Amino acid sequence: MKKIFILLFTAALMVSFAACNGAKKEAAPAEIIESEVVEEVVLPETPAVQLTPAEVLKDFQAFVKEYAEAYNNVAKDPQKFQTLAGQLKQKLTDIESIASSFNAKQTKEYQKARELVIQVNKRGK
Repeated sequence: MKKIFILLFTAALMVSFAACNGAKKEAAPAEIIESEVVEEVVLPETPAVQLTPAEVLKDFQAFVKEYAEAYNNVAKDPQKFQTLAGQLKQKLTDIESIASSFNAKQTKEYQKARELVIQVNKRGK
């Protein structure tokens, strides 16, 4: 019984060794391709544009207005509303990150826009 297991183990070991050697032979053409010189195109990095809190608030208010209008016209263009609803979370995250730098007037305007989003979401449920 031991001899049978040893023979089977040896045969399996030989087959796996042969399979590994075959894989190396197939990888040889890939090594030739890798040895060729390939130039990489490096694009210059453009600095991120810093928006002022007023510009961010104005963009958010425009988005909220478009979001509310899309909700009111959801029967005519449901795809537009779905697209804007998908963007809502990211817009809220972006505005929340900068909301602490708003002055009093901007904070009130932000709260009004935020209330409009909440109203639209409540009506949608």
